[in-house]
Amino acid sequence: MDLHVHGVRVAMVKRNPRVRNCMPDEVRVFGNTEISHARGTTVYFTNGESTRSDSIIYCTGYHSNISFLDPTCKITSTQDHLFPLYVRCLNAYYPSMALIGRAYTILPFLLSEFQASYFSRYLHGDISLPTDTEERVTASPGCHIMTPASQFRYYEELAGAGNSRGHLADFDFRYWEDVYRRLLEARDDDVTKYRKYYDDRIVLK
Repeated sequence: MDLHVHGVRVAMVKRNPRVRNCMPDEVRVFGNTEISHARGTTVYFTNGESTRSDSIIYCTGYHSNISFLDPTCKITSTQDHLFPLYVRCLNAYYPSMALIGRAYTILPFLLSEFQASYFSRYLHGDISLPTDTEERVTASPGCHIMTPASQFRYYEELAGAGNSRGHLADFDFRYWEDVYRRLLEARDDDVTKYRKYYDDRIVLK
């Protein structure tokens, strides 16, 4: 998306047909399709369309692969959702094992910071978990997709657990949730300029 401001014409290929808003003239969206093959400088899509391209940048994401874990860890993966993870990060069977940052539609750096802090405080004895293993398993969510509101409630729960909040004690949850919501609204309004909205209109503390 940032390339079009440099006079580069961009073809965006999406597996789903949804486009949040109108794209600039330099960006053409091919929706509900994928790349089939390329011949020379022509790229062909599975829906029969094609376009000329000098470069291809894949932004496909990834799928979870936990094959490195021994089966005795008892962690399973279904459609990229790991289970059972108590408070979305601790192995419910063996809570001295944590898988950090495994959630979706979130702010990844905040997620990892709060989960790592929670795990560290648990290992230091500042946080007590339910002693019954099945209780921890039952309380483990089967899906790790979050809404903006549930994301910040989750961070607040992690930070408030136990006897000490550590270096996150002064984090202003309501302020940063508001910043996050306003950025999402600005992105939905104009995906090409929402970063400038952040610079011009959101005053950071």
